[in-house]
Amino acid sequence: MAQANTTSRDRRLAAILAADVAGYSRLTGADEEGTLAALKKINIAARLEAMAEPGGICVSRFVRDQVRDRLDLAFEDMGKQALKNISNPIQIYRVALSEG
Repeated sequence: MAQANTTSRDRRLAAILAADVAGYSRLTGADEEGTLAALKKINIAARLEAMAEPGGICVSRFVRDQVRDRLDLAFEDMGKQALKNISNPIQIYRVALSEG
């Protein structure tokens, strides 16, 4: 029974991967530069998530600049950080969340 579940799961994962590759190919064909820029943002977001403390939020300077005058949040400067698979260091800020 466990072998059947594993095989079924593997098939579903293979189908998802195939759909992902097909979708990526379609998007790249339609707008290669835009697709690559979107993937870079996703990669940065994943790296920032890993840097955040449990329950915390880390953002790039770009995000901080977009929200700082719209939201009542404080940001702690973490300096420029080298992130995996990102060519240049990114200025990172920790969102100071109040306990409550």
